[in-house]
Amino acid sequence: LRNQSIPELDRKIWTGAFTRPYSDAQVVSGSTMSVREPQPRRNSAPKKSDHKVSVTLEGPEVDDVVVQHWAAMWRECGVPEDALLADHATVTREFLKQARFNQDLVTVVARLADGTLAGSACCSVWSGPIPAIVKPAGFKVGTVWGVYVRSDYRRKGVATKLMQACISRWTELKCHKAVLLHASDAGRAVYTRVGFGEGNMLIKDLAETEPPLRPPIHGGTFTVAPAGAEADGIVARNWQSLWAEAGVSVDMMVSDCTETTAAFLAQARETLEGQTFVARDCAGRIVGSLVSQRWAGPIPLTLKESVFKLGTVWGVYVDKSWRRKGVGEAMMRACLDHWRGIGCGKGVLLYASEDGRRLYERLHFRHHNAMVLELPQLSGSAPEPPTVEALVSTLTALRPEVDASRAELLLRATVEQLHAVHGPDAGADANPELVEDVIALQRKGCLFVDPSDNWFTANLPRLGGGFDMKQLAADPAKLARKFDRLAPNYEAWTVGNRSVVMNWIARSARLAQHSPILASFSTVLDVACGVGLPGHTLRLCGCQAHFVGADISPGMIQQAERRKVFDRLVVSDANKPLPFGAEYADLIVCTGAMELLDRKVALAEFARILKPDGGLWVSFQWLGPRGCDAATAHQSVVGITEEQAIADLAAAGFRVEDIERCTSAFFTPTPSKGETLTPVPYLFVRCQRTHDD
Repeated sequence: LRNQSIPELDRKIWTGAFTRPYSDAQVVSGSTMSVREPQPRRNSAPKKSDHKVSVTLEGPEVDDVVVQHWAAMWRECGVPEDALLADHATVTREFLKQARFNQDLVTVVARLADGTLAGSACCSVWSGPIPAIVKPAGFKVGTVWGVYVRSDYRRKGVATKLMQACISRWTELKCHKAVLLHASDAGRAVYTRVGFGEGNMLIKDLAETEPPLRPPIHGGTFTVAPAGAEADGIVARNWQSLWAEAGVSVDMMVSDCTETTAAFLAQARETLEGQTFVARDCAGRIVGSLVSQRWAGPIPLTLKESVFKLGTVWGVYVDKSWRRKGVGEAMMRACLDHWRGIGCGKGVLLYASEDGRRLYERLHFRHHNAMVLELPQLSGSAPEPPTVEALVSTLTALRPEVDASRAELLLRATVEQLHAVHGPDAGADANPELVEDVIALQRKGCLFVDPSDNWFTANLPRLGGGFDMKQLAADPAKLARKFDRLAPNYEAWTVGNRSVVMNWIARSARLAQHSPILASFSTVLDVACGVGLPGHTLRLCGCQAHFVGADISPGMIQQAERRKVFDRLVVSDANKPLPFGAEYADLIVCTGAMELLDRKVALAEFARILKPDGGLWVSFQWLGPRGCDAATAHQSVVGITEEQAIADLAAAGFRVEDIERCTSAFFTPTPSKGETLTPVPYLFVRCQRTHDD
């Protein structure tokens, strides 16, 4: 062994080439090293005491044993004596002392009935070389090292018992997962048995060359170069953005993220051979960054660097507009060159996204001997979803151009609203990346209503038959109670039935923005406002008017109030005089309700309330397209023709400016068709109140 080259020795250590049959594995900060002994004779019977092993958590009193086991592990792996540091025992003892203080380390011991140690393992919280800006409640990982079993107790389940005790300890500490590296099939078997598998830890053998650099992707020119302390502020911002995109809310981050990251960077440059790499566009603006350094994990480093030296990387972040253009790959190639330049034999990292995984695998990172265990949380200790306030803080951190007020509007919006306001058809306001960020945070905060899996889709078989408009119109109180019951699930109803009504509202608002109309609205009245979606959409489109909502259902009004869109909300029946004075509003919006109202009464009331030249944005169920005439006939709800709508509006004193014909404004359940949904056609009409003279 002493005559072998260091690279060859390193290869054998990492591949388990020095192992011998029948042993349990040892874990080195997650690194598993096999400690194998010659196979015992098959006819040798175990002693009675073999089955009397108890596992306990112990402290400094067993440090001497840990020191012996840690050194023995390396020796049995074939590490030459001169590869161990001369003061390896002191280094191990000092590490144990510090780890009990800052890593919750305990020594897990397997003892025989007479008190003799059969094996040991050091279990702790993982403390990798990264800036710790996420609170433990948001990111806490366990690890284990120094798993050692006496040769005569190997293959008797002792290692499994030690690992089970470690898992219990991690669970008590509320760790979210545990990480380790194994070096043999025997080690893999032990860890697989207790639940470990492939996870988000990858390893790169630096003896392997990378594939050829792919041709530049169209979309811009960039350069990658080392950077110093002048880039620390951007690195800190990108580090925070990376966690936010991974779903960690701002309230799960420490208050001094920037200062914590800057302090770590300074220390890494001094003690970990740290080097920042940045990508700049042709204007010199930083569009990506990462930090490459020597790995210094939660184990006692008792080997000389010539034998055991790893590189690691953190904070790999590329601005969204520059992703999938080769920036991440170019920065990682610079990182790999840095690792080789400082003498690392391998590199290790944790990836945070599927895009990251694909990038690293393209550069020949593999799981190799990395294993991860997802840990169950103790009963009653599952973290609460982040509050809306916390999500607002996260979104404003991710998107500095979005203020807190708008962030809350976005987070409370439905998918249809988000796409209506910032989707591909939103013109200059299109911002699909913002929509993606908002939806990710909605999922994190349990605010997201999935269009394909929600209350409406789950209850489809029983919907559509319990609604008779003739009966309900004769009893307004009964109608109100009907919508009260629907109110808590009305948002899911509109998402599930694929409504496109808010798309029309957003288009109308964009048209108004190109004229003085929208800016001139000082009071907007949303009649039959329901849970407040039309008013919410107008707010998202930038309307700053005084918003008033009216609905017959107190339950709907209560839900609308939670959106924090309206300045005033009232319970009122639109088939009767509304509680507003003459010439009160600049704009009235009424969608999805005219087919349930007495049109002549409602339109006359709208004309009374509107100021001269005031706007009315109104929808009518359309009795026009063939095959759609009877979509809601089973509910005694029928539409009207386009000609009839125009005539009714004119009779009430309105001039039609625009009519949009939609053959499927939403889809409704029809009992006779089972779970098949029927499209409901609408006329969307924008009109203006004419002068009395």
